[in-house]
Amino acid sequence: VAAIKYQGSLTFVVKVLKATSLTTAGLGLVALPLLTQLSTKKIPAAGKIALSGVVGSVTLLSTVLLQWIARPYIHRMTVAVPETAPRDGDKVKLGQVKDEDIIFEVEQLSLFMFPVLTEFSMAQVKPTPAVMHPFQSFEVEGRGYYVEGVMFPDKELLVRLYGRPLKESEKQYAGAGP
Repeated sequence: VAAIKYQGSLTFVVKVLKATSLTTAGLGLVALPLLTQLSTKKIPAAGKIALSGVVGSVTLLSTVLLQWIARPYIHRMTVAVPETAPRDGDKVKLGQVKDEDIIFEVEQLSLFMFPVLTEFSMAQVKPTPAVMHPFQSFEVEGRGYYVEGVMFPDKELLVRLYGRPLKESEKQYAGAGP
């Protein structure tokens, strides 16, 4: 039974940035040979090849860097618990549910913006509060994930994911609905 649904607020921005980056990289790589051919004869062939290599590398590097930064970002997440989970009215008491029984299904985006679905349990989550990646809240089997604390509806579960107390900015819920 789905207990919590999370939607990242940066999904639209990430998709637009990735689409723009992929488009410019594709156009740049397609245009490079043509521009090299049409360039002035005064530049030697080795110079043209070197310049094309630098421009092509910069074009691809920005796309790869954007993918590296945005890869951990979770666009959608559903948290499921057994039907028998203890409840307080409609709300599931997640503190009383075993880690193995809390199942996450997350959606991230691949380099070419295809959805990448992953499923894991709370028992597999390792909080990573001090990591080198700018967008990483926790990891599962060596793969990093990022959740926006302010957008996550269940703060008790968020503390378990983060493995640390919440910052003041993360304590309020900024999403739609309860």
